Formats: sequence, C-alpha cells, structure tokens
Amino acid sequence: MADWRANITAISSWTISGITLIDINAVPKVIPRANLPLMFIRFPDDDRTSFASPAEPTGFADDKLTSVLELEHVCLVQNIGSGAGAKQAYPATLDLLDAYLAKVASDPTLSGGLREAMKVKTKIGTIRWGQGVFFGFIAKLKWVRTVG
Repeated sequence: MADWRANITAISSWTISGITLIDINAVPKVIPRANLPLMFIRFPDDDRTSFASPAEPTGFADDKLTSVLELEHVCLVQNIGSGAGAKQAYPATLDLLDAYLAKVASDPTLSGGLREAMKVKTKIGTIRWGQGVFFGFIAKLKWVRTVG
C-alpha cells in the first residue's frame, strides 16, 4: 500500500477532461480565471466539516494497522466574486462532476494504493478560496490504507 503522500500525488496526477489538477503543494493563494476549472486537495477543518480528525487509526486487519484519511478534492469552476452569477456555471459544473466521478469509478483504489475503494460524498455550490468566491464542487473523500 502506498503512503498518504504517494496517494495524494497519484490522485493529483489524474487526467480529467476539462479540469486542471494540481498537486497539494502547488495550490496558489490567488487563482486567475485563466486557470479555471482547477482542482486540488485540501484537508478539512472544523469550520468547514464535521470530520473529527483528518487522520485516525482504525485498528488492525490481517495483523496490519489500517488508517483512515478524510480529505477534500476541490474543483473551482467559475469565479463568481466579480458579480458573475453562479447559475450560468451549473451545467459546466455538473458535466465536470460527472467526469470526475467517472474517473473515480475507473480507479477507486488509486492503483492499489488504498486498501478499499474510496468513499465519495459530493457537494455543489459556492466555495471561498483566498480572497475569491467561486462556484464549483467539493468531493469529500474517505480513504483507508494499510500501514506497514
């Protein structure tokens, strides 16, 4: 099983038509319109989610420690902070979400880096990032891997 960093690198290197995916350490504070739609990993915090902890041990399976990581894959589709309406971004956001879910379905264990298929919960709506306000979607992911 791959470690968490290797799994994040793997999902960040996916190719999804219409979306630019970037690695967790390359996320800019200011996102130019030309870079949209843009997708990246972020870790949930108590202000945005009910997840108790970003990573927690879950016990043992086959005499090996398993660990769970909950994270978010954020897709910023359109900047709506400058007065552009979110409604015009609905069709594109739905199309990109469908493309994203198709990619998840084609590689649910990140080529064996996860012990089991990832769980995905999605939300479409307004997303604040840095000083910007965007419309897009967030995929809340739950990963399980074996440690050691």
